[in-house]
Amino acid sequence: MVNPITEYQEEYASILGGEALDGVIHGKDKILLFRLLGDTDPATKLAFQTTHTFTFSGDRETVKTKDGDVIRDNGTGTEVSIEAIQKRGDKLLGMLTVAAIESLTVEVWEVTVDEGVQNAEGEYPAVYARGKLDSWELPAGAEEEATISSTLTVEGKPKFGFTALSADQEAAVDYAFRDAGAVPGGA
Repeated sequence: MVNPITEYQEEYASILGGEALDGVIHGKDKILLFRLLGDTDPATKLAFQTTHTFTFSGDRETVKTKDGDVIRDNGTGTEVSIEAIQKRGDKLLGMLTVAAIESLTVEVWEVTVDEGVQNAEGEYPAVYARGKLDSWELPAGAEEEATISSTLTVEGKPKFGFTALSADQEAAVDYAFRDAGAVPGGA
C-alpha cells in the first residue's frame, strides 16, 4: 500500500520535517505576526501574546441511507484564536481593532522562532493564512490587565513554509545584549 501522505509531501514539507530532533517546541517560541492584506510594510508582532490556537475543523455531515450512513465531506475550516495583554501605544492593536470593525482582511503568520528548527537559509517554519476577525473583545477586569481576545476565520487553506525575520521582527521576539554606553540616535 502506498502512503497517501506522500501526495502532500511538498506542500507540507515544513511541518512533515526532515530529520528527527530531540526536545520539544515551547508555546512561547510560536509567535503571531500580522499585516493588513495589501499593506507593503513588514508584518508586526502583537505585543504580550499569551496564547493562540490554530483550529482545523472538518465540516462533515452524516446522511442516513437505507444501506447505512454515508459521510458527506464539506471541507475543512480553519480558525485562529488569539489572546494577549493590551500594551499602551501598540499601533498593531489599533490596526486590528479597525480591521475587526471595518471587516478588513488580515494576514497572519505563526512563526516558530526556535533556532533548532531553522532551515539552511536561516528561515523559520511558518504557517501563513489570511481572513477576517470574527470577534474582537477587549475585556478589562478591575483587578487584572486589560486583554484582547479574538478569532480570525481563515479564507481558504493555510499555507506552510519558511520565512526569514527582519532585524526589527527579531528584536520584537527577543531583545539582544546592548552596550551600556550612549545609544546612537537616542533609540
